Amino acid sequence: MRKEMLTQIHRSHIGIEGCLRRAREVLYWPLMNAEVKDLISKCPTCQAYQPAQCREELKPYPIPFRPWETVSMDLFELGKQHFILLVDHWSGFFEVQELTRTTADKVIVACKVQFARHGIPDTAITDNGPQFSATEFSAFARDWQFKHLTSSPRYPQSNGRAENAVKTCKMLMTKAKAAGQDPLLAFLDWRNTPTEGMGSSPAQRLMGRRTRTLLPTHKNLLKQPINEGTRDKLAARKSRQICHYNKTHHSLKPLKKGQAIRMKLPNATKWTLGTCTRVLDNRSYEVEVSGRKYRRNRRQLQALQERPPTPPAGMDPEIGPEQSSREPENSSIVNEPNLEHVPLLDVDPCGSSPCENGGVCKPKGRDYVCDCRKATNDMSVTGFQGPNCANKGFWTTTSKLTPPNHIVGDLYGNLGARFVDLNGDGRMDFVYNCWIKTKNEKGAYLNLPGKGFCSAPQFTPPYHIAAANHGDLGARFVDLNGDGKADMVYHRIYKQTTQKGAYLNTGNGWRWAPQYTPPFHIATFDGKEDLGARFVELNGDGKIDFVYHRWLSGKKQQKGAYLNTGNGWASAPDFIPPFHIAAPGHGDLGARFTDLNGDGKADLIYNRWINLFSQQKGAYLNNGKKWVWARQYIPPHQTAVDGIADTGLRLVDFNGDGKIDIVYYRWLNALVQQKGAYLNNGNGWTNMPSYTPPFHIAADKYGDLGARFADVNGDGLIDFVYHRWISSKRQQKGAYINSGCGWRSEPRYIPLFHIAADGFKDLGARFVELNGDGATDFAYNRLVFNKSTQKGAYLACGDTNPAFCLIYSKYCSLWKVAHNMCRRTCNTCQL
Repeated sequence: MRKEMLTQIHRSHIGIEGCLRRAREVLYWPLMNAEVKDLISKCPTCQAYQPAQCREELKPYPIPFRPWETVSMDLFELGKQHFILLVDHWSGFFEVQELTRTTADKVIVACKVQFARHGIPDTAITDNGPQFSATEFSAFARDWQFKHLTSSPRYPQSNGRAENAVKTCKMLMTKAKAAGQDPLLAFLDWRNTPTEGMGSSPAQRLMGRRTRTLLPTHKNLLKQPINEGTRDKLAARKSRQICHYNKTHHSLKPLKKGQAIRMKLPNATKWTLGTCTRVLDNRSYEVEVSGRKYRRNRRQLQALQERPPTPPAGMDPEIGPEQSSREPENSSIVNEPNLEHVPLLDVDPCGSSPCENGGVCKPKGRDYVCDCRKATNDMSVTGFQGPNCANKGFWTTTSKLTPPNHIVGDLYGNLGARFVDLNGDGRMDFVYNCWIKTKNEKGAYLNLPGKGFCSAPQFTPPYHIAAANHGDLGARFVDLNGDGKADMVYHRIYKQTTQKGAYLNTGNGWRWAPQYTPPFHIATFDGKEDLGARFVELNGDGKIDFVYHRWLSGKKQQKGAYLNTGNGWASAPDFIPPFHIAAPGHGDLGARFTDLNGDGKADLIYNRWINLFSQQKGAYLNNGKKWVWARQYIPPHQTAVDGIADTGLRLVDFNGDGKIDIVYYRWLNALVQQKGAYLNNGNGWTNMPSYTPPFHIAADKYGDLGARFADVNGDGLIDFVYHRWISSKRQQKGAYINSGCGWRSEPRYIPLFHIAADGFKDLGARFVELNGDGATDFAYNRLVFNKSTQKGAYLACGDTNPAFCLIYSKYCSLWKVAHNMCRRTCNTCQL
């Protein structure tokens, strides 16, 4: 009956809103509106005769750095005469030359005349006309050594700079002819007219001076040099144009190779079926329609929406099979779970051989294990708790593990306290060494089972970690010799003086080890500048290595790489980072070292936003010998923005597959936020909106907003918590458990102390593993303005219930590389 009514509603193809108005007058059934909209949006007839698509947001070309660096060209006709126009992107200055014929050879000659006058540009942008797509023009570009870019055919808007200049040129020539004046004088006057918002004319920006016109001009004005700051003004002007234009336009979803599309053939009104065969640059695509290939802009192509298949007999299109709408009867957590073998990726990599009972298949030679996600969800719904959890909360207070010294001070900042594993037992110990005014406060505490933090003066750091109001002094705790215990290195520079050294952790204190002294300084005297030094694993041997790359000027950089030989450092120039990590006056430039492909070696990604028209981004895989360009791993969001301390991007493994994923949530202002999540699929990034963080991580005007990723329930999956203090009466706080499919609110895990506060950089709250149960615990110690102390420690509850272990007992032998929840349970329960 519904199918027949839908056909009657849409019989005349009068559009979505018209059909809905007709249907609402006489009909009703659940989800009627959605079904009508779905039917009409996928109707082949309506698709073939739909109107043109909306205009997309502006996608400008980068602002050049000098005159005549980037030039756009176009041909036009006026009064049966043919012309070629060249316009400079820097100055807006255009040259016009008449053509006797519009052939490729005549166009090339005209270009040579202009290039001989102004110089050869780096880039020439044209449409895809026959003169510019000819092999002769390609040879000309190659011989004269400039880059030739073309816009989409039949879409001149994508070469907007040339189109606007042609419009201006035609207007000047038409008006001059109507007034009986010389059009060349009109060009001269226009070129000497200051551009709105720029304070200089096109002639001034191109030539560095005014040119003489018929308008009386003092000779000193003809000598005036070009105004400074031209590029900044150009960027600001273009930014305003983009802002106004984009208010009423939006981007269309990109097409993929092989995707079905519709395109209007030349001089046709009907949209014809076709296929996208190649993705080109600048919103341009190659498509095949009616056996012929075309190049078209995205706006000229409609993404095809197919009519949905008819549901099989016996299935309600709203709820599927009849029994699927029923709740299971007498379900219990101790019953054997109904496991759904759903792959972690969107597409089953096993193809026609799906996993069964947690078995392992090997798509493309890689172990792949079915997901125990359904069982995880079943467990989570019960409000399941470990044996030490309180009935009304998932945090258990413990005074024995309260940090024994201040971590931060409101008047001093970083007080040099660190959680490190000193004795290799998997529990975080506590050390501190801070220079405050004229005295040195220092100490060390071991985290002992059942006793908490116990003084251990033999582990007192031999060098200060921080100084009051100075911050980082270049001390780092890293495992230098692979014994599982934290060692200590430091390297600090002040003018020509350095303080540097290294100490190995013997298990009973520190031993001087000068061979491990870092080969480059880590921090400056005042501790306020990042010098681009990092400790990373380069060759997969289990020993930490050392790299640095600091940009000083265009040709001056400090960079290097050193491998840990087991007895010191050995230079390894092949591992020098291919992108700068830090720069004076800028600090962090967005370089991040992380293991992208799970091979145990640090790879490199970066995405630096300089301004609206300039970004630096890339990715390199580490093959154990050198860096290899890996475009597919370029971060989809900025890792750094000039002038902004934190972009809200974090590298976390949110699906527990051992590969680092990306999440971000940046608050720019009340109207603009940037947020998203991307899964590392083993060969790039896959959009995963279900893992978009539920709260903003950073804000441009505030910095850190108190959001943290930590495994608070010990299931091996990273969770999300936050606590931001705004005022005594206003706080933002929450907790979300990672269900294996996304985030699920769980207020009982809300942190019991604020992590960040507006106007304060750090409140001394840390998520650390204190008792070795697999769940991340919470500790804090803050010295307040009035010299009072806020401190405490809370243990999180891990999922170690015997009933949960019973569920997986029969599967543990099959899950060889299982989901972290399953693996942890098998290990914990010793099944």
